[in-house]
Amino acid sequence: MQKKNNPKHLIMFTVNHFYEKYSTFRDYSDSERDMFGRRVTEKIIADLKARGASVSVNGIDINEHYLMFGITCSDKNTSVAYVQMCFIKGHHVHTLIYMSPTGSQNVKECVDIISTITIDGMPIMDWIP
Repeated sequence: MQKKNNPKHLIMFTVNHFYEKYSTFRDYSDSERDMFGRRVTEKIIADLKARGASVSVNGIDINEHYLMFGITCSDKNTSVAYVQMCFIKGHHVHTLIYMSPTGSQNVKECVDIISTITIDGMPIMDWIP
């Protein structure tokens, strides 16, 4: 009997310990923010494709507060909605990732969910500089 791959919902929050040039996205010029966003999304997409996944970008939003993008990613057995939000606070990149099986949520629903997450009781959108 072949084992079925049963994907679960996954939320990850990481802080990059490399020191960034500026303390928030607000300090970046528009072109620097665009370059940052392009660099991050292209790396994630290239990594997923290198692992054999089919990747479809559903949207990228970058502004003076955060970078958020959503993709649908699938391989032979699974399909997931993947939403990543990055922001800079205190010269460090903070990353919040929400992944969900696409059968239970699509990228838009994942964005709505990620926007409701709290850190130390404070909504994520209020916590971002």
